[in-house]
Amino acid sequence: MKIILPLLLSVTLACTAPTSAMPSETDLLAAYIDGAAKDAGLSVMCAVGAVIINRCVYGGSIVSEGTALGITPSPSPSPMAYYAASLAADGLDVTDGAVIFFKSTDTDAMHLYGKLITYSADGYCFARK
Repeated sequence: MKIILPLLLSVTLACTAPTSAMPSETDLLAAYIDGAAKDAGLSVMCAVGAVIINRCVYGGSIVSEGTALGITPSPSPSPMAYYAASLAADGLDVTDGAVIFFKSTDTDAMHLYGKLITYSADGYCFARK
C-alpha cells in the first residue's frame, strides 16, 4: 500500500499538469511582427522585429513594447514572421538602432522623425528618436 499511493499520486499529478505551454519570445515577436507588417516583405518584418528588440533594451518586454507601438499581435503568425523574428532575435538590425517605425504616407510622423530615418523599405520608415 505504501508503494502504490506515491505512484498513484505521481500519475495523478502528471495527468493534471497544464498541457498548454506559454508562448516563447520568438512566438511573441513573430505575432507582433505579423500584426505590424503582415503584407510587407521580409526586410520590413526583420526591421519591425529589430525595433521591438531595440526598445526592449531599455527594460521593456516584447508585449509591452509591441503594445506601446500600437501593434495588435497576429493570432497565427506567418512562417515569414517567424523567420524574421528569429533573425531579429539573433541580432540582425537593418535599422541601425531605430526605435520607431511608421508608414511613409504618415505626414505627421514624417514631419517629426523624417530627419532621423535610418532605414526605409516597402513604404515603411524606421527612425531613432
